[in-house]
Parts: sequence; C-alpha cells; structure tokens
Amino acid sequence: MKRICLVYPNGMALPGYFRCATNISTDTIETLPPMGLLYIIGNSRRQIDFIDNRIRKYAFEQLCQILMQYDIVGFGGTIFEIKEARRLSTHLIKNGKTTFYGGPNATVNWRLYLGQFSVIWRGEAELMFDKVLDNIDNLEQVGFTRIAGSHVNLETFRVKELDSLSFPDRTKIKLDDYRRQEFHFLGNIEPIDIVVTSRGCPFDCYFCSSRVIWDRKYTYRSASNVMEEIRFMKETHGTRGLYFREDNFTTNRRRLIEFCEQVKDFKLVWLCESRVDTLDEEVVRLMADSGCRAIWFGIEAADDAVLKKIGKGITVEQIRRAIDLCNENGITTGGAFMIGFPFDDKESIIKNYQSSKKLNLATRSYNRVWAVPVSQMYNEIINEGLDDYSFENIILPATRNLSADELNKLYYRLISRKSMIRRFGLKMLGQKNVRCIKSKFPSFYKIASRLLQS
Repeated sequence: MKRICLVYPNGMALPGYFRCATNISTDTIETLPPMGLLYIIGNSRRQIDFIDNRIRKYAFEQLCQILMQYDIVGFGGTIFEIKEARRLSTHLIKNGKTTFYGGPNATVNWRLYLGQFSVIWRGEAELMFDKVLDNIDNLEQVGFTRIAGSHVNLETFRVKELDSLSFPDRTKIKLDDYRRQEFHFLGNIEPIDIVVTSRGCPFDCYFCSSRVIWDRKYTYRSASNVMEEIRFMKETHGTRGLYFREDNFTTNRRRLIEFCEQVKDFKLVWLCESRVDTLDEEVVRLMADSGCRAIWFGIEAADDAVLKKIGKGITVEQIRRAIDLCNENGITTGGAFMIGFPFDDKESIIKNYQSSKKLNLATRSYNRVWAVPVSQMYNEIINEGLDDYSFENIILPATRNLSADELNKLYYRLISRKSMIRRFGLKMLGQKNVRCIKSKFPSFYKIASRLLQS
C-alpha cells in the first residue's frame, strides 16, 4: 500500500514593494483551516497523512526529510504558496516520488508548472482522488494527458452534487491552531468555525479568475445537509458561531430562506459574505432573526461608472439599499474596495475613496489592485505593459495614468498610513484590552474605530 501525504505549503516571502504598497500578506496569524485538502481526505478510503506547513513551519530540509517517507505527496494552496510547493516537488521527483498539485492556482495556471509536478489536478478532486490512486500507473484511463513531463486533466473535474460528499476530516488538524474568533464582528463569542456550503461563481467580474476556475458554474449544498455539519460541529467541537467564507452564500434565495428557518434552532451567531443584489427586506429580516450578526460585501467601488467597467453588475443605489436593510435589522456591515484599476487616474481614485466613506458601513477595507492570472484585468495589464512589478506571476501594476510607484504613494496616503497606525495601536493595547474597551465603553470604541477609518 502506497504511503500518502497531503501538504499545504507555507506562504512565500513577498518583495518589499508588495508589503509596503498593499494589504497582501502571507502572515499566518489569521490562518484559516485548509478546507479543500480536508475535504479530499474526508472523502477518501485511503489512510492519508496531512501537514499544514503554515502552522508547522518546517524548514525546507526538515520537511523534505519527512516527505521522503511517503510514496505520493500532494500539494494544495494558492499562488502565494507555489514557491515552496514547486521546490519540494522538484526535490521529491528527483528522488523517485510521485507528486500532485491541485487547487485554484493549479486549475488556472497549470501550464506554468508543467514538469514540476508529476500530476496537476484541475478542479475538484474528492470524487476522483481514489480513482487516480488506483490507476496511478495508467492515468490516461482516468482523464489525464501527458504534457511536458506532467499528467494533466484538460477537462476540469467538478462535483455536481455537493450533498454526496462527506464532511471535511478535521481530525487531521488541531482546530485551535487556527483562527476561531471574529472579534470585530462577533465580539467575544468563540469558537467561530468555518463551514463551506457552496462552490463556484455564476458572475464574471473583470478582475477575477473565478470564470476560469469554475466556468461560471455554481453548486451548493442543501440547507438540511448544511444543518448536519453544523450539528456535528456544535456537538464535537463546541462551535458557538459560524463564518461562511464564500462569495455567493446568499445567491440562491430559496436555499437561503430554508437555511435561516432551520439554523435558528441551533441558537448560534453567524456571519457571511454576500453580493448586495441578492438581498431584500424579507431575507435580511430572516437572516437577522436566525442569528446573522454581520455581512461582508465585496463592493469594490462606490461609483456607477467604475462598477460598470469592472462588470460587478450592481449599482450604488443597490449598495446603499443593502447596507441600510442590514443596519435596520441589527446586522453589522463591512465592505471591500479596490483602488487602482488599469483605467484609474488620481482623480477617479480619490473620488471613489471619498464616495465609499459616505456609505453607512461599520468597516471598510481597501485593497490596492494586484493581479494574478488569469482574468480580463490581468490580460489587459500584460498586453498594455502595465506590469511594473511582478513576482511569481503576481503583478503590482501601474494604471494607464499612474506608474506603480505613484499609485503606491497615493494608496499609502489614503489607506496604508492609517492602517499602520491602527495596527500599531491595537498591538500596543493588546487584544484583551481592546475587547474590554469594546464591551465596557462601546461608544468610545465606535468613535475611535470611525476616526481611524476616516
């Protein structure tokens, strides 16, 4: 029987211009459980070991020594972990081992890694993993093609019925090694755990690779199936709150209503991510009544012209309406914005930033535009030579009107400087003191928070 280990690699160190100019970070303080790899293990009949090197932080030589004990080693992760995955795989292949590489980066950018992994998986692996292991010496039988030293499934694997999957195998990790609190949104209630209820995205945003990863196909678990996992998490792991970290949790209105009607019996608090155009008065009220305490919106811009250019399919009026509905029902709101699209100039950036501050959000996050392959925006950046800075195919671009350095300075003046002050203040106070201030002096905490975001 072949010995198998799956590995989530550690994030790579980024050049200084990334750290200084954007909120990109490979810091593992906020590390979340690797649900994708745990799903694979949970749906395999094989004995599979697991190493999360974001947590373990083994040095390269030490991790190589450990992995040499296995016959097959699979790597997950995003583009931010590719450097360690590629280096480890190359070493293992030279020593006669078989390596797998899967996940969103493998699905989209497989051509970049040919010859560096024995097998490159595209799409979802749960239903195919054991079949591939059973046919490891004849992969063409299970949909793979040999290209430039690697076997690749050119037709992306998908799971049509998510309810058919077993839950992720969380016994392979120690949950307390990961972030299990959402203090800013859910206060002192913990532990807060992640449950994944849907995959894919039916939308086609200008800056996003989702269309390539999921082919605009959206799948979701039934409300009753999700309740089974919530019950399991509460009884087994003491879960008191849930974070649904998925872009389209609220997309299917009927499922959302069924979910709200059933989850309220568990008396848990929860937060999710949502598009503003999927909410109305009825569902927001139901969400609040069922324990929803916060919603994070991917807004990206507070200007109709910009929203149209980036293909968000929403308007500023819809944004305001969704935020107001949440506020009226006691749901805290947060919004993410992007600064520095290829068509931006200094005036449009400042206008968008100032407009975003007028939205009645409790929290705002601003991301200086960066790009990874492949999206419409990424292709434009490459074709127009706007890739002033690039590292491992991650681009910190210029715009057509501003150099990358000019954009960095503008981002620092508007955003980074205040974020640095806020992080320094929180570090000096300490998390326990911040919690105490929030609970005993909520008005002061709210005013201070708004001043730091202004």
